[in-house]
Amino acid sequence: MIRLERAKPGQLSARFDSRRTDKEKELCRKIVRFCADNSEQLATIDPQLPEGVFNRLADKWRPLFAIAEIAGGGWRERCAEALSKLNIKSVEIETLRVELLSRIDME
Repeated sequence: MIRLERAKPGQLSARFDSRRTDKEKELCRKIVRFCADNSEQLATIDPQLPEGVFNRLADKWRPLFAIAEIAGGGWRERCAEALSKLNIKSVEIETLRVELLSRIDME
């Protein structure tokens, strides 16, 4: 699930134009090439995930950490930082759900 949020005023420097996707096409070619060049490693690597990452969360993030480990050069740290920032929001939402349910049960 990808949650979409409206951009705040001044947050976008340009609108997406599907007729002008040269940068996206180039990125896509690079990703395909990376996967082709590293297919054996990607198939066998078992990346070390941060503490507390298991079950469904691990299933979602394992491929990204595998790519980050193969890429090297600080990508694993960037991946861990992204996980931390994105997971905080989902943990906060889950905490609110649990709190709401517990309050309903108490009344």
